[in-house]
Amino acid sequence: MSAAAWIIPIWSALSFGLLVWMTARWRQVARDVKRVAPAPAWLDELFKRRQKFHRSAPQRAFAGDGPSHVPGGLWIVPTGDFAAAITG
Repeated sequence: MSAAAWIIPIWSALSFGLLVWMTARWRQVARDVKRVAPAPAWLDELFKRRQKFHRSAPQRAFAGDGPSHVPGGLWIVPTGDFAAAITG
């Protein structure tokens, strides 16, 4: 068989192998999802308390003309309470 003729069975075997792996992984995830339990109430309360004190400030992005350490000159600019806190 020529080299070009070997591509079809190799490609088919790889595709079939990936399909088998994907099916096995899908079944594993489905099985894990069935065993999920809700978080305890104390953990949920702790998370809500943390969110109250650690709100992230909204941010906006714009393309600037100045030097940037980010490719393309994209700047992330903090706004809101955080911007007021760092700018004085």
